[in-house]
Amino acid sequence: MVQILLNLPEELAEQAAAAGILEEDKMRALISAEVERQAKISRLFESMKKLQQTNTLSQEEIDAEIEAYRAEQRTAAKK
Repeated sequence: MVQILLNLPEELAEQAAAAGILEEDKMRALISAEVERQAKISRLFESMKKLQQTNTLSQEEIDAEIEAYRAEQRTAAKK
């Protein structure tokens, strides 16, 4: 177990103490939640980088895909 000394402005320390935030269990929960939040943010940005690196379709390719889909729908509707 690691012990951490925290210096806070007096007013903030009083507010945190009044809210029960400075209790050991509450601090542990807050720190754990923040660590998880940071991990999620890192995973999000990693996913965004991977998406940016994928090949994107040109407008012509998008238009061709839409037209192919519409043609399939017209053919299916005629049956």
